[in-house]
Amino acid sequence: MKHAISYSISPGEMCLTLVSMIIGVGILTLPRVLATELGLADGWISILLASGIIMSLVALYVKLQQQFPGETLLQYIAGGKVGKWFAPVLALLFLVYFLCLMGYEVRILTSLMRMYILDQTPSEVIAALMLFITTYAVSKGVQGIVHLSLMFLPIVVFVLLGLISFTSINSDMTNLLPVMPEGIFPILLTMKVTLFSFLGLEILFFLMGYMKKSDLKVSPLMAGIMLIMFLYLLVTIISYANFSVDTTTQITFPTVELAKQIEIPGGFFERLESLLITVWIMTIFNTISISQLIFIQLLEKHFVKKKAITTYLPAISIFFIFIVAFIPHSITETFQFGEWIGWLGLTLYFVSLGCGYLFFFSRRRKAGKVGKDVSYQS
Repeated sequence: MKHAISYSISPGEMCLTLVSMIIGVGILTLPRVLATELGLADGWISILLASGIIMSLVALYVKLQQQFPGETLLQYIAGGKVGKWFAPVLALLFLVYFLCLMGYEVRILTSLMRMYILDQTPSEVIAALMLFITTYAVSKGVQGIVHLSLMFLPIVVFVLLGLISFTSINSDMTNLLPVMPEGIFPILLTMKVTLFSFLGLEILFFLMGYMKKSDLKVSPLMAGIMLIMFLYLLVTIISYANFSVDTTTQITFPTVELAKQIEIPGGFFERLESLLITVWIMTIFNTISISQLIFIQLLEKHFVKKKAITTYLPAISIFFIFIVAFIPHSITETFQFGEWIGWLGLTLYFVSLGCGYLFFFSRRRKAGKVGKDVSYQS
């Protein structure tokens, strides 16, 4: 069943929404994760390789989505005899994934706020306020969420590029040498953590159903992935050039610490890390809002049919996200939880993409067989 909506997402809007979804927490922690996993300054090579893989995965899905415009992937899968039983299983797994992802994002946000800005404010209060605001945003529907991404993302990118420009002045690029002293194999082993930083691609399965067939193009999404790659590369390289690889492994949020290194003559601006965090709340807000919107839509379309109950789904989602957010007892457990979410998201993407192509080829083969039988009888 196609979406009966008056609003459709343009290619540019889809591109920026995808960028807003992906760069939520990853850009704050990626330099440390790569430094810890690799122990070398070659993490930027891993980013380049992972970006190529992500671009290939995006291109594969866009080609698939062009076969069923106006439908989400799960709606397309549910259109077959076997698929109508398999689609709810996928929907349930995506519900778990987005629920855990939102809980992880909320927990990282509270840790960030308490560490740098609101050290006396309880984490539960920060989490509750963020969830109430995102729930209000979700009430505006797909159009509202997409337009929030369009509004916030340019600000985030501008501030990040400004941060990199100031910190690059005192950078020591010799910290990036030597290049590949142990060969390519250790870099390939770290690809998994780099791919985790690109998670968020799953929204294509759900939001591209709101696009017109003529707008289902690969190039705008490629531009979005290249922007993410560029930002990841800059942050990782500048972090290593300022702190060294060994020091970066000891810093929880290297990107925030970069802001603390900035000294503006005259002392007109101080504590720039507070400005960075304040701006970065925007992209975390976007990530949670998009995930919450898809979470509620999955419940409405696959599990909850009664109108009286769907009214309370936003409030119910707040309750469960809040519980999941505080399952980890420490920041270390939170990052371990994030790695588990990464594996789940990556697995779901490959499984869903594979199932989509499997059902597509199966239906095309059946359609060809029926066409031959009709031709023979005539």
